[in-house]
Parts: sequence; C-alpha cells; structure tokens
Amino acid sequence: MNKATICRSLIVGLSLIQFAQAIPKANFFPYSTGTRLPDVDDSFLGPIVLSQPFKFFNAVHDSLFVNNNGAVSFLRGVPEFTPVCGALDATSKLIAPFWGDVDNRRGGSITHRESSEQAVLNQANAQLLRSFPNYPVLNMNWAFISTWDSVPYFLNGFTGTRVTGNCTGPETNTNTFQLILTSDGTRSFAIFYYDELTWTTGTASGGNCSGLGGQPAKAGFDVGDGVTFISLPGSCTDNVLDIAHNSNVGETGVWIWRVDGQLEDPPAPAPPTTEDPLQPELPLEPISTSPISPVCPAASCPADTRSPCANKIADLIDHLIRFYNEAPFACFGGQSCGLPASLNPFDDATAQPSNDNSFFDFMRPVPVPSGKK
Repeated sequence: MNKATICRSLIVGLSLIQFAQAIPKANFFPYSTGTRLPDVDDSFLGPIVLSQPFKFFNAVHDSLFVNNNGAVSFLRGVPEFTPVCGALDATSKLIAPFWGDVDNRRGGSITHRESSEQAVLNQANAQLLRSFPNYPVLNMNWAFISTWDSVPYFLNGFTGTRVTGNCTGPETNTNTFQLILTSDGTRSFAIFYYDELTWTTGTASGGNCSGLGGQPAKAGFDVGDGVTFISLPGSCTDNVLDIAHNSNVGETGVWIWRVDGQLEDPPAPAPPTTEDPLQPELPLEPISTSPISPVCPAASCPADTRSPCANKIADLIDHLIRFYNEAPFACFGGQSCGLPASLNPFDDATAQPSNDNSFFDFMRPVPVPSGKK
C-alpha cells in the first residue's frame, strides 16, 4: 500500500473523558446470528452488497468489505496487517475500530450482519439520542454490525494448532470490539464499541509474544483522498489500548461520529459527577468554637444517646430526629456540650421554647386542640 505523504490529518481528541471500565459484550448490538468470516489469516469478505446505500464523507456506497484485521472498507478489501499511520492511497476508504494483525485461526470469531429489525434500530436510536441531544428526532432505518469477538493476534510460527517459534507460553491476550454503521437514508453514523483490548501488535509487525510493542494498531477513519485521515488518541502507539477506557460521548468504551459529510463529533459530554444536583452540598462548619466534651455529661441521658457531642448542625438534627421522644435535649449538645445559648433553647426536658426563633423551635411538640387527634 502506498504510504502517501501526509498533507493534513485530524486527531480526534475533543470531549475526551476517561472512565473505569469498558462496555460489556452484553451491551453490544446483537451479533450472534451474523455471518462468520472464515478462519483465514489476513483475509476479508466482500464486496458485500448492501440493501441500503451508506453515505461516507459525501460519497454513497452500495457495498463494503469486512476485513479480518479490524476494519470495514469501501472500494477494496484491506488485507494489510500492519496499520498505515498516515493517509491511505485514493483506492482505500476505511473505518477501523482496531486495525491490527488479528489472527482468528487461533480463536475468537469475526461476524457481520445487516439489519432493519426494530429492536436493533431502537438500540441505535437510543444510543444516538443520548450522544447527540441537539438532534430532536433520529429515526434510523438500517444498520450494519461487524463484531470481532475475543480475537487474538498473529504469532510467528503458528501451525494451526501450536506456535513453533520463539513464543513458548500460553499467549492468550484477546480483543473484543464492534463497529456499527447506521443510517436514516440521509444521515450516517459510525459507532465503535469496546469490551476489552489487551494486545496491540502481532509478531509480524514487531510485537512480542504477548502482542505488545512493535507497530501498534490504529483506530479511526481514512477518507480515501490520499490526504485526510482521522485517528483516535493513542493510535499507532502503546496507548491505543486506552480507547477502550475512554469515550467522546461520556459512555465508557463508546465512540460515535456522524460521517455522511464532514466528520461531526457529538456535543461535549458533561464531566461525570457523584453529587446529587437536587441536594447541593452545604459547608458544615462548627457552630461553636468552645471546647466540646467527647461525651454528653448529663447523668440522666439514656446510654444509647451518650455519643460524642455533635458540633455540626446536621449532626444535631440527626440526633433530634432519632431520640426526640427518648431523652432530654441536654443529651444532644446544649450548654453542657459547649453550644451557645442561642442554639440551645432547651437545657432540660421541661424547658420552654426560646424567643429568638432558634432552629430548635420547630422540633417542639405542638399542643393538639381538644377533640382533635
């Protein structure tokens, strides 16, 4: 393949967010009924005629190729096992979730299926609406699903049953990923799903026996004009494995673009948060700088209320709610615990409400008029 001089490249890194783990296979688009590619190294299947054309960078395609080595291509099959890190020549258009030296003779499976099933389209619509909230309506009517399930990498000396070269241990690293092409007849989208990535390189591309090093895999797109290509962060480096733990849509292991015209990224997702937006955290400052006794000293306090004296409003309220009918207020702070008088309207069980509108006042029992329950 002609490694064209790079005049322009786009590195996809906007809206990048890192997460803890990738998307499990259980959340992939259905693929068990797909057509399986032959277990042949560096092969491809195609041209596969599509029931509905797919528009890719302003060109409409009515067929495509599914390649063993982690890509779907237009115009021709791509048997090359070492990725081209620059632009491809004008005979190649490529969408590659993971272009590396896959060898499905050693295990795993590669499948493809075309679908207009409503369940598949509903999944596509839901995924796209989450990722492109600026589109009020999306109604996909076609999808093409390619899946590389637990595929290993090429090892020199593999004879069909065992490696006879320098690698003598059990080389079991595998990768699992999926490419979904979907369209409503006008707008086209490409979705990458990653379950796990544990190897980057086959030994024929300089990798070691564990599938690392050498010339690592590439993920992204090639427009086929000899100039323009789009690579995910980490492509052609050891960090390509990180794409399974990142996203451009705020969902671990999921990457999505609109691809019918110029590449369109989804809107930047909001950073993940663990805070409840309806319950903003308020600073809890001590309400007294006086020394606080470690245990409420009131001798009459029930044993289960003799906890460390609260010095924050939230703690006091919690104590009041839990033990209001079981112990005097003096057991839960008060003067004996170093609280100012304005916040201690009750210093014993018979005290009356204060006149300073203390926040404790609302906790006092309200007398029930005679005849009402």
